[in-house]
Amino acid sequence: MHHPPTAIIAIVVAMLTAGTAASQNVNQAAQTVKDVMQTMTIPASDAICSAASEPPKDEPQWVALRASAVARALVTEAEATLKAIDTLGT
Repeated sequence: MHHPPTAIIAIVVAMLTAGTAASQNVNQAAQTVKDVMQTMTIPASDAICSAASEPPKDEPQWVALRASAVARALVTEAEATLKAIDTLGT
C-alpha cells in the first residue's frame, strides 16, 4: 500500500495553519473559513466522490486522490478542534 508523500501532508498542514493563524478577529475568521471551504474542503470532497464513478487509472491519479483524502481529513480534524476550543470559551 502506498502512502501519500510526507511533503504533500506538510503542505496541507501548512495551508491549514497559515489560514487559521492569520485571522485574529471574527470577520477575518469567517473569510478564512470560507476560503478553506472553497480551496480545500469542496475540491477534496469532489475528488473523493468523483472516484466512486471514475476510479483513478494510474499512480499519479491515486497520489492525487490520496492527497485529497488527507486534506479532507485534516480539515475535518481542524473543524472538530476549533469547535472544541469554541465550546471551552462559552
